[in-house]
Amino acid sequence: MGTDKGLIQLAGKPMIQHIIEPLATICDRILIVSGNSEYAKFGFELVQDEVSDFGPVAGILSGLRKSKTQKNLVLSCDSPYITTELLLQLVAVATTADVVLACTETEQHPLIALYDRSCLIGFEKAVIQCDHRLTDVLEHFNVVKLLVKKHDLVRNINTPQDLTV
Repeated sequence: MGTDKGLIQLAGKPMIQHIIEPLATICDRILIVSGNSEYAKFGFELVQDEVSDFGPVAGILSGLRKSKTQKNLVLSCDSPYITTELLLQLVAVATTADVVLACTETEQHPLIALYDRSCLIGFEKAVIQCDHRLTDVLEHFNVVKLLVKKHDLVRNINTPQDLTV
Protein backbone atom coordinates (compact mmCIF):
# COMPACT_ATOMS: atom_id res chain seq x y z
CA MET A 1 0.00 0.00 0.00
CA GLY A 2 3.00 2.28 0.40
CA THR A 3 1.81 3.65 3.74
CA ASP A 4 0.80 2.48 7.21
CA LYS A 5 -2.42 0.55 6.55
CA GLY A 6 -3.93 1.11 9.97
CA LEU A 7 -4.08 4.86 9.39
CA ILE A 8 -5.71 4.65 5.95
CA GLN A 9 -9.28 5.95 5.91
CA LEU A 10 -12.05 3.44 5.29
CA ALA A 11 -15.68 4.50 5.58
CA GLY A 12 -14.68 7.78 7.22
CA LYS A 13 -12.28 6.50 9.87
CA PRO A 14 -8.82 4.93 10.09
CA MET A 15 -8.76 1.19 9.54
CA ILE A 16 -7.43 0.58 13.03
CA GLN A 17 -10.54 2.25 14.44
CA HIS A 18 -12.58 -0.53 12.79
CA ILE A 19 -10.51 -3.00 14.85
CA ILE A 20 -10.54 -1.03 18.10
CA GLU A 21 -14.32 -0.62 18.25
CA PRO A 22 -15.28 -4.32 18.50
CA LEU A 23 -12.28 -5.03 20.73
CA ALA A 24 -13.23 -2.27 23.15
CA THR A 25 -16.64 -3.87 23.74
CA ILE A 26 -15.06 -7.04 25.19
CA CYS A 27 -11.51 -6.15 26.29
CA ASP A 28 -10.39 -4.22 29.35
CA ARG A 29 -7.00 -3.42 27.84
CA ILE A 30 -5.92 -2.87 24.25
CA LEU A 31 -2.29 -2.78 23.15
CA ILE A 32 -1.28 -1.41 19.77
CA VAL A 33 1.97 -2.98 18.59
CA SER A 34 3.63 -0.56 16.20
CA GLY A 35 6.73 1.54 15.78
CA ASN A 36 4.57 4.39 14.49
CA SER A 37 3.97 6.96 17.23
CA GLU A 38 0.88 8.27 15.38
CA TYR A 39 -1.07 5.38 16.92
CA ALA A 40 -0.75 7.02 20.35
CA LYS A 41 -3.61 9.35 19.36
CA PHE A 42 -6.08 6.46 19.78
CA GLY A 43 -5.48 6.50 23.53
CA PHE A 44 -4.22 2.95 24.04
CA GLU A 45 -0.85 1.67 25.15
CA LEU A 46 1.62 1.69 22.28
CA VAL A 47 4.08 -1.22 22.25
CA GLN A 48 7.21 -1.08 20.12
CA ASP A 49 8.25 -4.17 18.19
CA GLU A 50 11.18 -5.61 20.11
CA VAL A 51 12.77 -6.71 16.85
CA SER A 52 12.28 -4.31 13.96
CA ASP A 53 11.57 -5.48 10.41
CA PHE A 54 10.80 -9.02 11.57
CA GLY A 55 7.09 -9.08 10.79
CA PRO A 56 4.12 -10.50 12.70
CA VAL A 57 6.16 -13.03 14.69
CA ALA A 58 8.03 -10.24 16.49
CA GLY A 59 4.84 -8.19 16.80
CA ILE A 60 3.04 -11.04 18.56
CA LEU A 61 6.10 -11.63 20.76
CA SER A 62 6.13 -7.96 21.79
CA GLY A 63 2.41 -7.96 22.53
CA LEU A 64 2.51 -11.18 24.53
CA ARG A 65 5.40 -9.86 26.62
CA LYS A 66 3.41 -6.75 27.56
CA SER A 67 0.18 -8.64 28.09
CA LYS A 68 -1.24 -9.10 31.56
CA THR A 69 -3.82 -11.71 30.53
CA GLN A 70 -3.64 -15.41 29.70
CA LYS A 71 -5.81 -15.18 26.57
CA ASN A 72 -4.99 -12.47 24.01
CA LEU A 73 -6.83 -11.46 20.87
CA VAL A 74 -4.35 -10.61 18.12
CA LEU A 75 -5.66 -8.67 15.14
CA SER A 76 -4.00 -7.03 12.19
CA CYS A 77 -5.11 -3.53 11.30
CA ASP A 78 -5.83 -4.58 7.71
CA SER A 79 -8.84 -6.72 8.66
CA PRO A 80 -11.40 -3.99 9.33
CA TYR A 81 -14.54 -6.10 8.95
CA ILE A 82 -14.22 -8.17 12.11
CA THR A 83 -17.12 -8.05 14.54
CA THR A 84 -17.60 -8.39 18.27
CA GLU A 85 -19.46 -11.64 17.59
CA LEU A 86 -16.46 -13.11 15.75
CA LEU A 87 -14.14 -12.11 18.59
CA LEU A 88 -16.47 -13.69 21.14
CA GLN A 89 -16.47 -16.90 19.09
CA LEU A 90 -12.65 -16.98 19.17
CA VAL A 91 -12.73 -16.54 22.94
CA ALA A 92 -15.40 -19.22 23.41
CA VAL A 93 -13.39 -21.84 21.52
CA ALA A 94 -10.15 -21.11 23.38
CA THR A 95 -10.64 -23.35 26.40
CA THR A 96 -7.65 -25.67 25.91
CA ALA A 97 -6.07 -24.40 22.70
CA ASP A 98 -2.82 -22.47 22.55
CA VAL A 99 -4.11 -20.62 19.49
CA VAL A 100 -7.56 -20.21 17.99
CA LEU A 101 -7.47 -18.74 14.52
CA ALA A 102 -10.17 -17.69 12.15
CA CYS A 103 -10.24 -19.52 8.84
CA THR A 104 -12.36 -20.00 5.77
CA GLU A 105 -12.51 -23.14 3.68
CA THR A 106 -9.43 -21.96 1.77
CA GLU A 107 -7.49 -19.58 4.03
CA GLN A 108 -6.15 -19.33 7.56
CA HIS A 109 -6.01 -15.99 9.34
CA PRO A 110 -3.38 -16.15 12.10
CA LEU A 111 -3.73 -12.41 12.60
CA ILE A 112 -7.40 -12.77 13.46
CA ALA A 113 -6.79 -15.07 16.36
CA LEU A 114 -6.56 -15.66 20.06
CA TYR A 115 -3.15 -16.57 21.50
CA ASP A 116 -2.55 -17.99 24.94
CA ARG A 117 0.24 -16.24 26.80
CA SER A 118 1.99 -19.63 27.10
CA CYS A 119 2.90 -19.19 23.41
CA LEU A 120 5.43 -16.57 24.48
CA ILE A 121 8.24 -19.11 24.77
CA GLY A 122 7.59 -20.42 21.25
CA PHE A 123 7.68 -16.91 19.82
CA GLU A 124 10.91 -16.15 21.68
CA LYS A 125 12.48 -19.27 20.16
CA ALA A 126 11.23 -18.33 16.70
CA VAL A 127 12.86 -14.90 16.89
CA ILE A 128 16.13 -16.37 18.20
CA GLN A 129 16.09 -18.87 15.32
CA CYS A 130 15.18 -16.11 12.81
CA ASP A 131 11.95 -17.89 11.86
CA HIS A 132 9.90 -15.12 10.25
CA ARG A 133 7.04 -17.31 9.01
CA LEU A 134 4.08 -17.21 11.36
CA THR A 135 2.63 -20.37 9.81
CA ASP A 136 5.84 -22.24 10.73
CA VAL A 137 5.71 -20.96 14.31
CA LEU A 138 2.10 -22.09 14.65
CA GLU A 139 3.13 -25.69 13.93
CA HIS A 140 4.55 -25.85 17.47
CA PHE A 141 1.24 -25.05 19.17
CA ASN A 142 -2.12 -26.70 19.74
CA VAL A 143 -4.11 -24.75 17.13
CA VAL A 144 -7.88 -24.80 16.80
CA LYS A 145 -9.43 -23.34 13.67
CA LEU A 146 -12.69 -21.44 13.85
CA LEU A 147 -14.49 -21.73 10.53
CA VAL A 148 -15.89 -18.36 9.47
CA LYS A 149 -18.61 -18.77 6.86
CA LYS A 150 -19.01 -15.06 6.17
CA HIS A 151 -15.75 -14.49 4.30
CA ASP A 152 -16.16 -10.71 4.36
CA LEU A 153 -15.54 -10.73 8.13
CA VAL A 154 -11.94 -11.89 7.61
CA ARG A 155 -11.20 -10.05 4.37
CA ASN A 156 -7.89 -8.19 4.34
CA ILE A 157 -7.21 -4.82 2.77
CA ASN A 158 -3.95 -5.19 0.88
CA THR A 159 -4.23 -2.87 -2.11
CA PRO A 160 -5.85 0.52 -2.82
CA GLN A 161 -8.40 -1.36 -4.94
CA ASP A 162 -9.48 -3.38 -1.89
CA LEU A 163 -10.64 -0.14 -0.27
CA THR A 164 -13.37 0.27 -2.85
CA VAL A 165 -14.64 -3.30 -3.06
